[in-house]
Amino acid sequence: MAMPDIQITPLSMHDAPSAYTIMESVQPGTWSQATFLDALTPPNLAWQLCIEKRCIGLCIVQTLMTPQFKEWTLEEIAIHPEYQSQGYGHAMLEYMLKQAQELAVDEIFLEVRETNLPAQSLYTRHGFTQIDRRKGYYPSLPINGLVTSTREDALIMRWASSQ
Repeated sequence: MAMPDIQITPLSMHDAPSAYTIMESVQPGTWSQATFLDALTPPNLAWQLCIEKRCIGLCIVQTLMTPQFKEWTLEEIAIHPEYQSQGYGHAMLEYMLKQAQELAVDEIFLEVRETNLPAQSLYTRHGFTQIDRRKGYYPSLPINGLVTSTREDALIMRWASSQ
């Protein structure tokens, strides 16, 4: 089945409520709404992925730019659960990387749960490599309703324009 036409546009405060709902649905214990809204303000960058003007995904990057060096941190990329595993995460990540190349970003960093194998695979396919691990960074997610440990490691991954 072909992917319908998508639009990727800046994520505005007007669009924030629907995007925040998506983030809540995919990230247990996510940011507060105030933190989310703050992340949408400059110098951060945020985009939404829409089908027929309906937001189904988002991407937020924190920017650090000096005259000599440009670095981003991918703070969040989320696709509504009904649309996961259909190529929308790939489209969102490709768009972000295209923006990074157009703005001559040198490096992009991100953190991902060690158990989130689909996300790790997506990032690896787009040139990210694991550079470190943060022990016990995330609260553990329940498995079959049971929490098996108290914390989960985060893998730190990096993309570099020179790759």
